[in-house]
Amino acid sequence: MEESMPDSKDPKDRSSELADHLIQEALENLDEREEVGAIQSASNQKTDNKEVAKIDLQQFVPKEAYMRLAADFDNFRKRALKERSEWERLGKEKALRGALDLIDHLAIGLAQAKDDSSPLATGMQMVLSQAETWLQTEGLEKVPAVGEVFDPNLHEAVAQVVDSSKKEGQIIEEVKRGYRWKDRLLRPASVVVVKASSDEKD
Repeated sequence: MEESMPDSKDPKDRSSELADHLIQEALENLDEREEVGAIQSASNQKTDNKEVAKIDLQQFVPKEAYMRLAADFDNFRKRALKERSEWERLGKEKALRGALDLIDHLAIGLAQAKDDSSPLATGMQMVLSQAETWLQTEGLEKVPAVGEVFDPNLHEAVAQVVDSSKKEGQIIEEVKRGYRWKDRLLRPASVVVVKASSDEKD
């Protein structure tokens, strides 16, 4: 039976080889780690670039959307204010016209009782004066009538008469007062207008 030959290498040599082997493995591991680290660093940099682009995009898009929303809201606000103002104007005009009708009836009643000195007639006159003062406070202006030349934009002719002492188209009587409010005609004045006689036409 053959006996195994003892290892002829010196223990110092074996220790040196083992040390070299361990050093080589350490260096290889170090290279691998550096390579992996470089790859991870490049990957992280790309990810960071994407995140930056994403953040920039997120900052840009909402701003555009906000600007459009702000513009739409501003237009809506202006339109709402305009519509509100228009509805208020229409409601005020309707209320004023109703008040004018009441004042007309009051004036007619006073005209029929002009020679009446009763407390009732006196009270009606006071109410009428207060009502006319209120109209002025609200900004109503009377439409000029008697003595003026008929204007279809301001007057409504309810009758025509021949009067040789007056010019044709001149207003000689006001049947119902007309009023303007805020540069708008609230109610035309109902008037009697002079017309030319048949002889003058010939």
